[in-house]
Amino acid sequence: MHILQSVNDDALRREADWEGRYRAGHTAWERGGLSPALHHWLASGVLQPGRVLVPGCGRGPEVMELARRGFQVTAVDIAPSAVQAERDAIQAAGILAEVVKADLLTWEPEGAFD
Repeated sequence: MHILQSVNDDALRREADWEGRYRAGHTAWERGGLSPALHHWLASGVLQPGRVLVPGCGRGPEVMELARRGFQVTAVDIAPSAVQAERDAIQAAGILAEVVKADLLTWEPEGAFD
């Protein structure tokens, strides 16, 4: 039981840390556009629609862009406000994508990704 409590405490600390960064606006990793690598892969046709995971999705545009292009997207983030912002953006855009609030260090997906 002690080990399980320690794992839960660690997850709660990670969640609080990431949530604090979003709330404070300390999100230098947010580019305001697609990552250059993803943009290149999509433009070159290297990536073909399939089941894709976007780990640590935050509030980034990758989830929506992939979903618009026919990918079956599962996005994961630990910060509640980032997850809600991503869900709201997806709903407003009328596209389909799953956004999971979870700690990637302990989360276990239901299936494999392409």
